[in-house]
Parts: sequence; structure tokens; C-alpha cells
Amino acid sequence: MPADQQGSIYKTNGGYGIRWYDEAGTRRRKAGFSSRSASRAWFRDVETPRMRGEKPTAPSPLTLAEFSSRYLERYAADRSPATVRSLQWRLVRPLREFGDVRLTELRTGELAAWEASLPPRFRHDVVRALRMVLDAAVAWQHLERNPAKATGKNPSPPVVERAVLEPGDVERLACEMTHPYDVAIIVGAWCYLRPAELLALRTRRRRRRRPERARHEDGPLPPYRPPAATSERGARDAPPSARLPAPVPKPAGGLLRRLQLAPTRVQLGQGRGRAP
Repeated sequence: MPADQQGSIYKTNGGYGIRWYDEAGTRRRKAGFSSRSASRAWFRDVETPRMRGEKPTAPSPLTLAEFSSRYLERYAADRSPATVRSLQWRLVRPLREFGDVRLTELRTGELAAWEASLPPRFRHDVVRALRMVLDAAVAWQHLERNPAKATGKNPSPPVVERAVLEPGDVERLACEMTHPYDVAIIVGAWCYLRPAELLALRTRRRRRRRPERARHEDGPLPPYRPPAATSERGARDAPPSARLPAPVPKPAGGLLRRLQLAPTRVQLGQGRGRAP
């Protein structure tokens, strides 16, 4: 075999392949590579040492936990922190069950049995996260196929139908709650707040400013103007996730005025959700 043989790259319908002559002069080929560099790297690291009689030095296979850590580092390079945290939370259950298992030892049957034991409301997101990580393992040439994709369909959970409460039902529910949760029920219902938004609300007591007197005592007093909720000070005090003002409906505003809070607007923010 010539010492400078590099093989010949050719293009296929699904990627690239490489042709070469082995040590006996027989023409051989291998396809299925994603790029030209991947085919040349395989020929350099696998086939060339074999033709020279050298023992291949294959790297030790990674466990699911080790590869997930590497993938999350790459995933976080161009994703928002909230998106990365969501993926980390969804990988908690797979890593707890298969974290110490090598990638090459993951079996479709074991994954299918584990998926069947997941809570129905969490199964879709958890399985989707595991399949995404194993797809990356295939793309990075740690696996030849994704064992989690052959376990079956992964449908989204059905939408849960929720009963709509009438105003009288809301009032009765609030009467059964202790203070201040009774106020939270009314405000949340009439302001159409989700639980995360309701938990993210902040109350601040505002003191009425005394109207400034005119320069001349005989002159009329200027009209009183309450401070706007979106003033520079309010925007500075509010957290970045709570700067969307919304008017308070009359039933909720009445309760808040009885508490001497009397806001004309509430700040809607993004609450922190729980991970499956």
C-alpha cells in the first residue's frame, strides 16, 4: 500500500463516501458520512491503522450522563438560560435511570419499559429531551442509531378541559380561604392571571403626594396627578420580568382599595415553573 494513500471522496444521496485500495489491492468503499472531513477522519483513524497492522485505539465509550454534560455545554452556547434550564429539568429522570449506562449499552426495550412508567403529563417532554440528546450522540458519531426512537410514538398530552367558574363560584371560593388568599383568588380570577403570574405579583404601598402650592399664595392649586405606574421610578424598582402594566378590573380593585393598596394597574411577570 502506498504510504500517501488518502482515499477518494465521492458524494451520495445521503452524504459522502470514500473509496480506497486495501493492502491486497482490492477496491473498497464505505458510505454514510455526513461530510468530506468525517469520511477522511474515519479513513485516517480506522482503516489506515488496520491496513498497517496496528491495533485501533478506540476511545472509551461515554455514559449517558457524561455525554449529556458535554451536549448541554454546547447547547448553552446559543440558547437562552431559561431554555437550557428546561432541558436540564427534563433530563433529570433519564439521567437518574440511565445516567451511568454507556451509550452503546442503551437498549430500546429497556427504554420503552421505562417510558411506560413515566407520568402521562410529563412523558412527552421527557422522552423528547432524551431523544434529542441521543440524536446528538448519533450526529457526533458516538452511536450508529438512536435507540430511543424505536420505542414508539411520543404524542403530546391531551389538553385538560377545565371548568369555567362563574362570578358567584369565585366569591364562594374566596369566602372559604383565609386572608390574604381570599384577595388572591379574586385578583387572579378577575385579572385572568395564570398561577405563575399571580405568584409573581408584587404589592407596594404608595403614599399620596401632597399637591405643591403655587408660587403665589393667591394663585390656584395645581390639580393632583397620581404617580403613573410606569414612571421611571416604578420601572426601575420592578424586576425585568414584571414590567407589563394591566388595568385592574372593578371587583379586584374594590378589594385592593379596602386593603389600602388601591393600585390602578398590576404588573404581570413571568413566574418560575416546575420541572417535570
